[in-house]
Amino acid sequence: MRVEQRFQFDGALKEFFERQQPSLVLDLTGGVAVKQSLNVELPRVQERKVDLVLLLADESLLHIEFQGTNRKDMAIRMSEYYLLLLARYQCPIRQVVLYVGRPRMRLSSMLEHGPLRFSYSLRDIREWPARKLLDSSRTADYVLAILAGTADGPALVREILERVSRRKAAERDTAIAYLAALSGLRRFETILVQEAKRMGLVIDWKKNEILRGIHEEGREEGLEEGREEGREEALRFAVRTTLTARFGKLPRWVEQRIRHASPRQLTEWLTKGPPATRLDEVVPR
Repeated sequence: MRVEQRFQFDGALKEFFERQQPSLVLDLTGGVAVKQSLNVELPRVQERKVDLVLLLADESLLHIEFQGTNRKDMAIRMSEYYLLLLARYQCPIRQVVLYVGRPRMRLSSMLEHGPLRFSYSLRDIREWPARKLLDSSRTADYVLAILAGTADGPALVREILERVSRRKAAERDTAIAYLAALSGLRRFETILVQEAKRMGLVIDWKKNEILRGIHEEGREEGLEEGREEGREEALRFAVRTTLTARFGKLPRWVEQRIRHASPRQLTEWLTKGPPATRLDEVVPR
């Protein structure tokens, strides 16, 4: 199974963009208002799952793919999506790959093969400075700032939570749930948990299906909403969240290792990133 297939943040980003409509969407549409979000399932000659397709006010489509790795065949995949969407909707289509990964973006926005010439827009979410998003009046922009360009991660997380904490309860809880789902893209999970705890904020797991699944997996360890956690509990939560995001549902033996691991082991697993491509390369049996 490829690393890309294990990348679990697409669902959270799709849900966030559909429901919260951050300012960045209007930037990507070129100023054209969104008319409707389309739930698109393409024919399954092989698995083809698009991230987000928006029907715009001018009756064109905007297709957004959220990409967390430098996938070499990205242009081929986007060309497949384009042709399948064109066959179904027969209307103008614009495509954007929004890169949200940590390594420097090295994707290609063009496909040239014989007579074929195909291209699409390629944007790195760090093109939008965190400060610009934090100066917005919209909570959705505060959430997206966790992925934007910044030189000081802890200070950024702290400021985002301070701004979010001033919102009404329902809006605040939803924003914190999305922050928890997206924090793994920047390895801010531990910082987020510690800062939220310090401020007395509670993550409402029920607001996001990905977080809900993670919460259910961690329920037996006592990670229930609002529980006072110490440093070790925060580390266990961060490790579980990170590994679930990278490798999918964790097997029982990994859960047992996490449950009984020392703080030093937890920290080592949390900080072990690429080139590990298998779960047992991070958490040895």
